[in-house]
This record gives sequence, C-alpha cells and structure tokens, in this order.
Amino acid sequence: MNNKTKSYIYAISAVMMWSTVATAFKITLRHTSVSGLVFLSSFFSLLCFAVILFGFRRTSPVSVFSLNRLKTGFFRGLLNPVIYYFVLFHAYSLLLAQHAQAINYTWGITLGIAAALYLKQKFTVFDVIGSIISWGGVAFIIYTNAGPSGSINLIGVFLALFSTVLWSFYWIWNADSAEDEVISFFFNFLWGTIISGLILIFTGFPGFSLEALAGGAWIGIFEMGITFLLWLRAMKLSENASDVTTLIFLSPFISLVFIGKFAGESVSLLSIIGLTIIVGGLIFRQKMKKKE
Repeated sequence: MNNKTKSYIYAISAVMMWSTVATAFKITLRHTSVSGLVFLSSFFSLLCFAVILFGFRRTSPVSVFSLNRLKTGFFRGLLNPVIYYFVLFHAYSLLLAQHAQAINYTWGITLGIAAALYLKQKFTVFDVIGSIISWGGVAFIIYTNAGPSGSINLIGVFLALFSTVLWSFYWIWNADSAEDEVISFFFNFLWGTIISGLILIFTGFPGFSLEALAGGAWIGIFEMGITFLLWLRAMKLSENASDVTTLIFLSPFISLVFIGKFAGESVSLLSIIGLTIIVGGLIFRQKMKKKE
C-alpha cells in the first residue's frame, strides 16, 4: 500500500470519526451537565494519550515530565479543553445540533483572520469574499429559524461563534511549537482533567450514568483524542495536502445523517442550505488560494 492510499485511509477515518461528535455532544448532554461532560471527555482523552505515550511508545515518564511542560500545559489546557469546550458544549445545550455544528464550522474563516492578524499571513480579497459567503450561511440559519416559532437561541449562536475564536487562538498559539503532538496533548488534557475536576468539586459533583460515561469516552477518544493524530498522519503521508484537506468538507454533511438518525432531530432543508452556504464559502477560499 503506497503513502497516497494510506493518507486517504487515515483522512477518511478521521472524517468519519469527527462526523459523529455533534451527535455525541447532543446525546451526552441529555445525561450530564456541561461541566460534567468537559471533565469526562478530558479524562478519557487523557487516558487515550497516556496509553499511546506510555503504552505503545513505551516512553519513560521521567523523560516526559518537566516544569516547563507542566507550566505550558497548564495554560494551554486551561484554554483547550477547559474554556473552549465549556463554551462549545454550552452552545450545543442551547441549539439544535444541526445548527450548532454548522455555525461552529466557520472556524476555518476565523482561523484565517487570526493567522493574518498574528502570523502576518495574507488575507486576500478572495478570503474576504469567502468569509462573507460563509457568514451569510450563518445569517441564513439565524434568519430562517428566528421568530416566536423559531428554534434558534441567539446566546447559543454567540457561543458557537465565540468557540471558533477560542479554537483559532489555540492553534495560532501552537503554530510555532516544536513539541511532540502526543506529549503536548497529554499535558493539555492532564491539566484539563484536573481543572474541570476541581470545578465539579466546587460546583457539585454529579453522579455519572452509564450513558454519560459512554458519551464522555466517545468524545474524549474520537473528538479530542486519536482523531487529531490520524489527521496529522494523513497530512504527512499525502502527496498533495489540499486533496486530503478537501475531504474535511464531507464531515458536516455526514454529521447531519447521524444527527437525524441518532440525535432525534428532524434535519430541515433550511439547515442543509445554510450549511452548504457556509461550506461553499470555505471551498471558495481554498480553491482561490490554489489558483494564487
């Protein structure tokens, strides 16, 4: 099997895993609180990276732990997973999953703006046009679901959009990091588990049902855990990174199938149209960058 084939297998696996998480968020939030889900998903993600680091890699803990890594991991772990997922899960608790995941998908636009501001990367007229198209999709979702009989919650919309700012800031922060990804994620989720656990202790530790534990494990492994490593592996093995990254645009549409099948939501045509507009803006930006 050549590297190109391997890269597509890794990428498609990652896309399929990410396609399940909006459904997992919504279902699990029916069985535990936002703070409970942040703790559970952080804990299971920590276990995932610990197994990879100390089990499969057989890395010595002595060589991993250092004061600098603990300090850096604290601040990054405070941002992601703690603050980021508190905001994102709150958005999902207030919105339909089909709306929350569509709005959150504008992270690609926010990341481009953040890269232009902080990394001095070019933000062209095509980026502006693509951004307007994608945000037009968000406006379409809000407009078509507003009103007395609508299902949209504007606070939820704000939180979903704000989560894209937090996510972009996190990745910009990590852009120049030479740290091994597994070690970096391990310390992020070590602190994420500790901080979110302390929050639960002071706010009231809930009892976790089997459904909450299963959902937390799924999210911790397939949203926060191994999926990132699969995607990074796909990018490294690919002959043309843009061909692989295009596959990510399939994820939200596959996600709608899971939302309709398992989350108990009736996926509306308007949601599909809004998501198509958002993704269309992202694809426009990507295609124009290739031509440049």
